Amino acid sequence: MGSVLLLGPPGCGKTHSVEALAEVLLGSPSALLKINCAEYQQQHEIARLVGAPPGYIGHADTEPVFTHENIERDRTPEFPYTLILFDEIEKAHHSLYSLLLGVLDRAELNDGRNRHVDFSACLFFFTSNIGSKESLRATAPSGFIPQLAEEDAKARHFHNVSLRALKRHFPPEFLRRVEETIVYHPLRPADLKKILDLELAEVSRIFHQHPTTPFQIEFTASARSLLLSHGCDTEYGAAHLQHTLACELQDPLYRLMATGQVHAADRVGVSAKGSELVFRKA
Repeated sequence: MGSVLLLGPPGCGKTHSVEALAEVLLGSPSALLKINCAEYQQQHEIARLVGAPPGYIGHADTEPVFTHENIERDRTPEFPYTLILFDEIEKAHHSLYSLLLGVLDRAELNDGRNRHVDFSACLFFFTSNIGSKESLRATAPSGFIPQLAEEDAKARHFHNVSLRALKRHFPPEFLRRVEETIVYHPLRPADLKKILDLELAEVSRIFHQHPTTPFQIEFTASARSLLLSHGCDTEYGAAHLQHTLACELQDPLYRLMATGQVHAADRVGVSAKGSELVFRKA
């Protein structure tokens, strides 16, 4: 039904976009067929997608990833289609691109047992970080070269550098079969601030609905500013922000629960003192 390549630096929301789409259309962010391409870096590992051909040991013992059952597993009467995500496709062996040519062109393939697999009701998504470091360097100040000051000029330059890196890495016959390429730009501090507000609301919800020790959390402006300054990273985007929240906020709260310093129905205030968060019961 369609194929989209999502290109951009790590932590800018490529995979999350597809998972959010699955949640909206199918009711769950995991209601998609996700292929982690880092697991397919060797040529022989590509056979796991379609199954080993006859003559190989274990040919009939292992089910391939691409089966009729897997493809139709998450479909609903309201949305009788399948979302297939190839995450970080640049890490896979180049033979994967050859395998996908027929799938993207004719929406079908035959697996290792010569069974026909139909992809005519599937939406393909590919994510890639290819060229992200080169693009970030191209839009950052270097020596006597002035930084691109205007946001639109900087965005256009980032877009062009990313597409050139894409064409150098992927074969042209594969790119011709991809119907749409969307370039994600690095997240700005203003973007990360909005993401921080959403993540803190989710953290509050998780602890407020904890099955054994539900309690409320209140964040001061200083705590939000500290978490934003520690979690703001242009190269790794929201991924670095989530890591900061896990290490500096969620882990200490779980330790307070484990040591009995926080009880059910408590109110915990989170503020900043210097470069650290401070937790106090209200």
